[in-house]
Amino acid sequence: AAAAAAAAAAATAATAAAATAAMQNGVSGGAHGSAMEEVAKGVALDYLNKVDAGFSTYTGSYLATLRFYFDVNNEYVLQKLKLLLFPFKKHEWTPSDSNSGQLRPPKDELNSPDLYIPAMAFATYILAMGFALGAQGRFTPDVLGLAGSSGLVILFLEVMGIKLTFYLTNGTRLAVLDLCSCCGYKFVGVVLVLAAKALLGSSVGYLLLLLSCASIGTFMVKTLRHLTVQGQGFTPGFITEGIASPAHSEVRKMQDYALWAVGGLQVVWSWYLSHGV
Repeated sequence: AAAAAAAAAAATAATAAAATAAMQNGVSGGAHGSAMEEVAKGVALDYLNKVDAGFSTYTGSYLATLRFYFDVNNEYVLQKLKLLLFPFKKHEWTPSDSNSGQLRPPKDELNSPDLYIPAMAFATYILAMGFALGAQGRFTPDVLGLAGSSGLVILFLEVMGIKLTFYLTNGTRLAVLDLCSCCGYKFVGVVLVLAAKALLGSSVGYLLLLLSCASIGTFMVKTLRHLTVQGQGFTPGFITEGIASPAHSEVRKMQDYALWAVGGLQVVWSWYLSHGV
């Protein structure tokens, strides 16, 4: 948009310059000035078309990437929710590729990351927080904004923390949208906790908190272990470049500790997101 505005300004300046030249040449030079003006307009329009094509290519590729994460169907959603709640017996976590070698969309591959469930769970979390507080007579309009902002801040901190940690340990480059998908699944468990607290009492809610965190934490550990292997590139991390760089087995051990720390922190995040009820 900024490039298009700059091009428009350049076209305007060129047109003004051509008009000034025409006025200076007088009536006898009117035809020449008009020709110069047309040339300036043609150059400006050509530049605008190139900028518009480049902008369309960029936005088109970005939207295509987002479309991949939302390419789901009812069967996938049901199976994914079942996997989120009972991930303990599953052994295969590597997504299968299509015939073209690209990752299959979520509707065709259960192990593919998606943003549909995290987005819907996040919206449901905000509504569930309002419902739970309303059932206790403590609802105010500010509750929805506070719940949404708290969820986004925690999601941002967790995604950035995971990305930075695994890059520093062994140079793993994790896609931000993949991390948003993985970390966003926690809102499924938080919604269940809020519903349990509102309908069945705090004791049942805290019990469900532990169970849901065990499930979501296990899912995240297994998913992130696959992503870290997939995301390892040729560029080593900052720590692994040091003189006292640990051996590969030590790096792997550090990575496993970090993975289990991520899983354990789900208890903290889920408790914070649901503690107001």
